Amino acid sequence: MKEFLAQNHQWILGVLVVGIFLIQAARVLKRMKEIERDGVETDGVVSRIDETYDPDTQDSSYTVYVRYTDNKGQVRESPAALSDAPGYSQGDTVKIRYKPGAYDVVKIVG
Repeated sequence: MKEFLAQNHQWILGVLVVGIFLIQAARVLKRMKEIERDGVETDGVVSRIDETYDPDTQDSSYTVYVRYTDNKGQVRESPAALSDAPGYSQGDTVKIRYKPGAYDVVKIVG
């Protein structure tokens, strides 16, 4: 068994990384379905856009944050899942859906 692990450790690590990625993707998609099914729609404002740059691939990824008032009148700021940041600017008004009680992520509608 030790010999098998020693000879295949990179392959095993790769499978684990892909597995973790797939599990995380499934969790995000499940949350989006929950927001679509149980969510409340409201207006929000793009409060900031964070960029993460990867020097190895020379690619950037973005996280769009939206400020909105929830159904209890509390002002919240949450990241928007699956958003195309270059399409938004700080201060833009957007329609969002969020799941009451779960403010860790919102979905931009439209």
